[in-house]
Amino acid sequence: MGAIRLGSSDVHLEPMANYLRIRVRVEGDLVELARIPNPNNMKSSHPFVLQIKARAGMQPYSKHPEDGRLDFEFNGKNLSLR
Repeated sequence: MGAIRLGSSDVHLEPMANYLRIRVRVEGDLVELARIPNPNNMKSSHPFVLQIKARAGMQPYSKHPEDGRLDFEFNGKNLSLR
């Protein structure tokens, strides 16, 4: 996971027209980490975002900001996405 190796404090999932942009905050700056193509140029939420929201206990199709939490283990460390 690039975000962890970079020591990022935030992960931003930003749906664009044809892709999902993933940016991370490193030392106060937002750095683009990846662009994931949107399959079939879907008009609804990106499948990756829907999966993250579902695992974090959030409403998958909500259009307003929500707080969620996803706990997992990576390289022997317990991590939390909020």
